[in-house]
Amino acid sequence: MPITPLKNTNYQSGTSLIEVLVLAIIMSIGLLGIIALQIAGIKLTTNAVTKTQALILSEDLISRIRANRNAAVDLNGVVYDTNYKKSKGSSFPTKGITNCLTNTGCTFQEMAQTDLFSWSQLVINSLPTNATTLKDETFLCLDSNPNDSTECDNKGSTFVLQIGWNETINIDTNSSIQTYRIFFEP
Repeated sequence: MPITPLKNTNYQSGTSLIEVLVLAIIMSIGLLGIIALQIAGIKLTTNAVTKTQALILSEDLISRIRANRNAAVDLNGVVYDTNYKKSKGSSFPTKGITNCLTNTGCTFQEMAQTDLFSWSQLVINSLPTNATTLKDETFLCLDSNPNDSTECDNKGSTFVLQIGWNETINIDTNSSIQTYRIFFEP
């Protein structure tokens, strides 16, 4: 009878520990990438919401100015900014006029002061800003040529409204100033 060789039983089936470790490393790198994309997506969504809020706030102030048109345009149709003005580096009014908030009424100049005060409070409560950014990066003024390099020359009939806020750009809480600027005529 012929002798048949025995089958080799030393072969390995299944996975080795090294293969499992390599798979774990590859999966970890992939999961870290997904987490980084998720964080970036949340940050971009937050920034988009903040920019949208700045747009809504700017439209609110424009509506206030247009509703109190006598405070921005004289009887001859000439635009002036003595009532609705907040220069870069200056502060918003620190209080509104009480009569403007009651039935007794107020003048259009007092209404302009109340509008600027109320609106600045909305900005503080709606955007990630601080007193310095509000003072230095948020302004309302006239500019005769909005397309030139100067921010405001206090001439012409076009208002420039810029809203500034602090945007956190890193996990270590460093922030940069972001702005939204719009030009309009009352």
